[in-house]
Amino acid sequence: MDSGVFFGGSVVAAVVAGSIALFAPCCISEKQPAYFASSFHNRRVLVAMTFLFAAGVATVILPIAVGAQAVRRLFTAEHTTIYLIGALLLLGLGAYTLLGGQMHLPMPGRRAGGKAGPLGVYSLGVFSGIASSCCAPVLAGVIALSGVASSFALALGLGTAYVTGFKYAIEHKYDYVFEMDADFSHDPDEIPNFLRKIEVCDLVIGSRYTNGVRVLNWPIQRLLLSYFANVYTRVVTGLPVHDATGGFKCYRRNVLEAIDLDKIRSNGYAFQIEMSFKVWRKGFRIEEIPIIFLDRRSGVSKMSKNIVYEAMFVLWKLKIRSILNRL
Repeated sequence: MDSGVFFGGSVVAAVVAGSIALFAPCCISEKQPAYFASSFHNRRVLVAMTFLFAAGVATVILPIAVGAQAVRRLFTAEHTTIYLIGALLLLGLGAYTLLGGQMHLPMPGRRAGGKAGPLGVYSLGVFSGIASSCCAPVLAGVIALSGVASSFALALGLGTAYVTGFKYAIEHKYDYVFEMDADFSHDPDEIPNFLRKIEVCDLVIGSRYTNGVRVLNWPIQRLLLSYFANVYTRVVTGLPVHDATGGFKCYRRNVLEAIDLDKIRSNGYAFQIEMSFKVWRKGFRIEEIPIIFLDRRSGVSKMSKNIVYEAMFVLWKLKIRSILNRL
């Protein structure tokens, strides 16, 4: 079946789910900034309060959007503490209410004055963010949009997919862990050479730039970008590797066990650089063997401007953190 059917269906489902979300009770009652006009009649105040409301929503939504994995780890590791803090907070709010305390939020038909000010508007945004994050139509839209990604690994991020595989190998006690492209850019016939080399080191990298340039069928612009990106990497980080962005590797299991994989945040080429750099900084021995890299027979390149920018940023982050001994 044509993949366009799935793509189109996912987009339509996402649009419909998002439209339904606009009429969900949580969004109508708590997330409609337009009614601020009935509470704030000064235009400048109205604009300021609208942005403040958005900041309250972002306080809840942004951590969910960009830090879901970190939040999950926090909740898993500190769930008892978090529940106790939440319980104490609720008890405190309950006692505050029983003692006559009130939380003033700007509601339709009520002028903002007295106690209903910036704190109330920000609180309203936080409550709206909580309600929206729990809203079934909103979640349906997120799920539908995730179907637009061409693969589960791409939806999660390439680095996350690698880390998931590494953890699986560690859990099942494999001696060696390979990493390679599945589009035949990396020749499986090279695997015996990796296995021989890994006997005398801790990480083997299949290098495109050892013993000359060993890349076939790449456009010259792509080849120059890759080559000089590796030169730049060596200059900035000091990593003694000719092909730091290469993805054909063999790790010993104990190397991966020595790295805190939950702290790996990079994707794309930056992931390869970060892993090799951390292996090197921990004192493990890295060796390169020459391989011939053939441009993919199938699939689509993951290269983008964002990947290049991320790699440039990660280089300096790794360098600074290594100087501060915070890797």
